[in-house]
Amino acid sequence: MRFAPIVPMSMMEEIRTADYHLVIAPMLRVHEYYEFYRDAKGFKILDNGAAEGKSVSPQDLLMWADAIQADEVVAPDVYGHMDGTVDLLRHFVHFADGWKIMAVMQSTTWPQFDYIFKTALHLNANTLALPRVMCEHMGPFARLVAAEMIRSVSDIEVHALGCTRRLSEARDLARQGIVRGIDSSAPVVQGLFGQGLRGLYSSRPSDFFVKDPTQTARDNLDAFYRWCEHPEAPLSEL
Repeated sequence: MRFAPIVPMSMMEEIRTADYHLVIAPMLRVHEYYEFYRDAKGFKILDNGAAEGKSVSPQDLLMWADAIQADEVVAPDVYGHMDGTVDLLRHFVHFADGWKIMAVMQSTTWPQFDYIFKTALHLNANTLALPRVMCEHMGPFARLVAAEMIRSVSDIEVHALGCTRRLSEARDLARQGIVRGIDSSAPVVQGLFGQGLRGLYSSRPSDFFVKDPTQTARDNLDAFYRWCEHPEAPLSEL
């Protein structure tokens, strides 16, 4: 499973060789951030920013997608709300003709998941995104179960949006072998607060992108890469 690290701007040069990226659209207004991802190599997913509470318009989203040459665009969604997400997705797939679209499976129950999953397939979405909020409503193993359900009927690609509070879920997803990739700032956030990967993750601080790195943050990032890319690796002692 591939990993798209989300790091403070002071650490961006340290992920210059990464080949999988999640780019947060509202952050592209910051020139340093924009220049980095404009020039970055590898697979670039442009996130709409809804989880940040700072989403951009569909027009601006595609403008930024073109500016950084994104490989895939996360369709607009409403965090934790299926109906609103479906409405936005239906509009966006026609508006964004020619772009590869990632549809976010915002759902709080399994019937909701089944509905938005079938809708995304009908609308010819290219990739399905499993948001971490699913696990808050549908249990800690919801994304593992959802991945199995998806693969039982379709070979569509799957991405995990963010980490749940239990960071080792990423290792479980990697072992399962269905999810293409995951993005997260969690390993670095934990490290900035002097914590390893075993503790429960809370949330990213509002000043995350201007923080200075710590050695624990770097160690966590390396360990998380191993979890994703080599899931048989032993649990980090961080």
